[in-house]
Amino acid sequence: MQSALLSAITSAFVIETQAMAQEDPATTSAVVLMQILKQLNQSIELPETTLSIETVTSADLRVVNTLYYFSLALSLAVSIAGLL
Repeated sequence: MQSALLSAITSAFVIETQAMAQEDPATTSAVVLMQILKQLNQSIELPETTLSIETVTSADLRVVNTLYYFSLALSLAVSIAGLL
């Protein structure tokens, strides 16, 4: 029973860290549209923007995600073994 609770909690952490690793679609769209606009209007001076496409895929985040997935797999295996 406790391993099932641990699996549920670990799943919540996995979902949250996965969301941190993905880029914001609104920012990506804005950056791409600005690049298209600059190419179409090369003769017009456009203001410089500070928008950039950034994703948080540091080594630390990868290690944390790996450990979360390992913990989830282990707790699910223990939970299944407990049923047998």
